[in-house]
Amino acid sequence: RERFGEAHAKIWWEENRERIQSQYL
Repeated sequence: RERFGEAHAKIWWEENRERIQSQYL
């Protein structure tokens, strides 16, 4: 949708990837 939104989501994912993976694992 918006490039800025995608970029922000990518940065957020990189910062919280460890927590997200640990929760879903």
